[in-house]
Amino acid sequence: MRIVILVITNRKGEVLFHQRHKDKSVEPNKIDHVCGAVKSGETPEQACIREALEELGVVPTGLRRVSEGVNVYGYYRILFAAQCEQSPVVDLMAKEANFASVTSIDDLRDMQESGEYQFVDDFFIDYEAVLN
Repeated sequence: MRIVILVITNRKGEVLFHQRHKDKSVEPNKIDHVCGAVKSGETPEQACIREALEELGVVPTGLRRVSEGVNVYGYYRILFAAQCEQSPVVDLMAKEANFASVTSIDDLRDMQESGEYQFVDDFFIDYEAVLN
């Protein structure tokens, strides 16, 4: 299975993120970037746009492929970067996310250090990768 990871920032450099829904089978309740499987007949870029709509209710622009390879879960993943100026909106009925927001990477690091939230593996590594 191929998956996409999409790190979305706005022009201020803030990161759009979400907390995975509590009913997710993988990493429930953890803070994550947009991610998901590439469906049959879909390009990775199309998967990024679909997943961003499903998870954050936004349409990313300027998709840029950053890297690809097998992740810690054994999935072939493709990391993308994109921009978006829209505020995230979560459809709680879709059970994709508990909430979504936008903030600075420093605030996210503080959230992790305080133990307020747990983050998926490689959250900050993926963010750093898109900066290069």
